[in-house]
Amino acid sequence: MKIAIKADKRSVQGTGASRRLRRESKVPGVVYGAGKDALPIELDHKDLWFKLKMEAFHASILDMEVAGEKAQVLLRDYQMHPFRPLILHADFQRVDANKKIHMRVPLHFVNAEISPGVKVAGGLVQHVLNDVEISCLPKDLPEFIEVDLKDLQAGHSLHLSGVKLPAGVEAIVPKGEDPTVATVVIPKVMTAEEELAEAAALTAAPAAAEVPVSRSAASDAMRAASWSSVENDWASYRSTTTVRFERFFRSTCSVAARRREVFPNRRGPIRKSRPAFRSTSATASSSCRRSTSSSLESSLPNSTGFPIRDRD
Repeated sequence: MKIAIKADKRSVQGTGASRRLRRESKVPGVVYGAGKDALPIELDHKDLWFKLKMEAFHASILDMEVAGEKAQVLLRDYQMHPFRPLILHADFQRVDANKKIHMRVPLHFVNAEISPGVKVAGGLVQHVLNDVEISCLPKDLPEFIEVDLKDLQAGHSLHLSGVKLPAGVEAIVPKGEDPTVATVVIPKVMTAEEELAEAAALTAAPAAAEVPVSRSAASDAMRAASWSSVENDWASYRSTTTVRFERFFRSTCSVAARRREVFPNRRGPIRKSRPAFRSTSATASSSCRRSTSSSLESSLPNSTGFPIRDRD
């Protein structure tokens, strides 16, 4: 399936230019690869929006036309707005016909309803993988890989090694691993003991329902139960609060008693005398500076002939 897409060269770049393009219903993008320089492009938002909804658009060789030049490209990445239906950016890679490419291709499961695990055993098919990474030449790139489940038994799994790949296509998996593609799971069936227990519960239910209970009585019972739980919670909270208050009161009284023993004639809170000590030290330092300056002035010769006044 060939898909054509048209784009134009983008002459301006940057955040502001990209915002202006989006307001004009354009999508900024870039084309790179195949030994050529990256080319900034712009695409029509509506056309790209509907093409992104096609499954083949994500795993096919696209024919892109940019300013009259045609090139084969792959969609490598695109960014969407977090909550608005808006495409922010798209990345395309040029392909070389002689070099292999890596691509993730979706898996299509067929014949699941006629498999023995489903048709005979009544199992359910679980898809473990929905796509697989492959390596191939651009001309061998498939749109999807078909997975046939017609021989899948109940309780068994289909691994990637059992999937038939198209010609020229190679699956890329870690060395020594064979991932599971699909499996058939049998739903849980009740045993005889479980059936007897359920039947006993059903027979005991009418016996309990013989006593008629009105809706108002049931609501009153529920209200009483909820109120009793509230009372229990409040009683536990009150007891805990009382214990905490008693501990605090005892500690406070013991501290006050110790203060009265140390300072029997003092009333009120005990305050530290640090400010008074600071004022005394400040006074002493200022007086020391004054005496030092006066002694220095008296020792210097008076060359001006004017009397030296004290700074005090």
